[in-house]
Amino acid sequence: MKIVQIFYCVLFLSLMACNKEDSLSSDTLEGTWNLTSISCDDGISSTTISGETFSATFKASGKNYNASLTFTGNKFKSKGTYTTVTTSTYDGSTFVNEATQDYFENDGTWVRENDFLVLTVPGFPQQKIEILKLDSKTFEYKQIADETIDQGGGAISNVKGTFFYKLSR
Repeated sequence: MKIVQIFYCVLFLSLMACNKEDSLSSDTLEGTWNLTSISCDDGISSTTISGETFSATFKASGKNYNASLTFTGNKFKSKGTYTTVTTSTYDGSTFVNEATQDYFENDGTWVRENDFLVLTVPGFPQQKIEILKLDSKTFEYKQIADETIDQGGGAISNVKGTFFYKLSR
């Protein structure tokens, strides 16, 4: 009977060793990652001013990356800048805008929930990102944006889109 129990114990441990979650461990995430790409192909923006709503679609990409994300234990720190190139289409016209972005510029904590990271920064809503690829050299994730922004002067904007980030060591 003990041999059967040992067999099942070894079998269980072997199966656990092959679990996908091992590839997403904090050891793999630990260290500094440099931003190499950001993109969004399905953006929608709507702005309401004095009761009238204006909607546009947009695509976004990045360039001039000088941003990093560092994981130490259950904490993270992000810093740096990059330029976002946004191509918006409104009422048949296309507009291109370039803007320098602060890359999070925050300290916070993270918790892994299966293939997701939940990022917490004091004073901001939690962000949940989906890990698409994580190995010793590459970290790719997806973030669903759905944000309402008070533009001031009575203008309220809602921005939605799926953003893809690629980082490397």
